Amino acid sequence: MSVKYPNGTVTTTDYKPGHLIEERKTTSASESLHASEYEHNAREFITGIQEQDDTSGYAYNDREQLQRVETADGDVILYEYDGAGNRTVRKAILQGTVEDKNKSLQPTSSYRWCLNRSV
Repeated sequence: MSVKYPNGTVTTTDYKPGHLIEERKTTSASESLHASEYEHNAREFITGIQEQDDTSGYAYNDREQLQRVETADGDVILYEYDGAGNRTVRKAILQGTVEDKNKSLQPTSSYRWCLNRSV
């Protein structure tokens, strides 16, 4: 599937069976502007994204909830859930350079859920 924009830029998306994105490319004339490739597990969840020279990874627990994200910058984000499946903790482990100190992420976020599922 391709989308052509008024400025001549074209974004093409290739799909695997089951409508899973396999690859997305954006080009202008003959120049490649951006390319992404997607990996999926047997349950059809995204487990990896390759963008140019950067790779991000995703891992899920046995309840099919996002448990771990590894960013292209080397940061790791961990998630924890309560018995009802509500996300209760988000921990960010920042890796890499001193510039990471300027990121606006909080190292840990905690949530409490009421019976009506509001925070």
